[in-house]
Formats: sequence, structure tokens, C-alpha cells
Amino acid sequence: MGRFKNKPAVSNPATPSRVEELELLVGSAASYSWFLRQRLETLGMCSTGKMQFRTIDGRILERDVAPVFVRTDGHVGGDTIVMAESGDAEVLGAHTLESLGLAADAV
Repeated sequence: MGRFKNKPAVSNPATPSRVEELELLVGSAASYSWFLRQRLETLGMCSTGKMQFRTIDGRILERDVAPVFVRTDGHVGGDTIVMAESGDAEVLGAHTLESLGLAADAV
């Protein structure tokens, strides 16, 4: 399990011209990407559902999810990401990397 940084650009599939560039940790143990709700809402993104997640300390969290486009290092892909709340960590997860045709390689 490794962590390193990446600078993806995120956009709303409904209005792909609205883009925000982020600097995120890539968490090789994270399945889903978590982006702060405030960032996503400024791009006009809305929740399309809810999912439950178990934290490392065993708590169950329920969070909204939303579709996004992600671009990094010349790769573009679509994914469903978690709308993180204040206090949640932002992280680029494995599903998003796979949608880009990439994989985490901490070496």
C-alpha cells in the first residue's frame, strides 16, 4: 500500500468545459476516489445516489456519489466518485485509475 501525489483535472460530464485541477494523493488501497463536495458543486455536479463505506476504524459512513470525467497525464476517463464531506480525505482511487487505463505503481 503506497501513497503518492497526482494532479488530475476533473470535469462535469454535463458541462465538460468546466474543469478544476486538483492535487491529490493516490491511495493504492482506496477503491473509490473521494473529491470534496464543495469542489464538485462549483462544477455543477449533483449526487446520483448514495453508498456506504467502512472506515479503517470500523465506522460506517454514507456518502453521496456522482459521475465525473477525469484527465491526467494525457489519459481521460469517466468514473463514479464519492462526494467527500468536510473532514474526509481527498484521494484518487483504483476505480478512477482503471478508468484511465492506469494502475498505481509506487516504485
